[in-house]
Amino acid sequence: MQDKFNQFFNRWNGKPCEVEDPSNLDQCFDLAFAWIDSLAIPRDTIRHLYAYEIYTKAFDRTRQYFDIIANTPDGIPKVGDVVIFGTGIGIAGHVSISNGKGDTNTFESFDQNFPTGSKCHIQVH
Repeated sequence: MQDKFNQFFNRWNGKPCEVEDPSNLDQCFDLAFAWIDSLAIPRDTIRHLYAYEIYTKAFDRTRQYFDIIANTPDGIPKVGDVVIFGTGIGIAGHVSISNGKGDTNTFESFDQNFPTGSKCHIQVH
């Protein structure tokens, strides 16, 4: 998974990623869709109106491809994990891809549009 993440990171880092809806450019969902595209996972497994719904409205098709893991005080996302943030991060929440670096206090992920308007980059959460 590390090699796949590195290739994906090298392709998109510092660039805008638009793969889904050109009427709503460069959203966090675009980067998530690009990531699962690179893994040959169908987009409908995570497609929702809001990012937080990937977790709160996970359905059988989602569970076919993903383990739904709750946030816990000792949880640390692994490289390639799709990380979902709730509505504490704006009305829609947020989605990013873990690079596997972190501890129980902070972690890093590959993000777009967090902060708002930012291109693809590593973000500490």
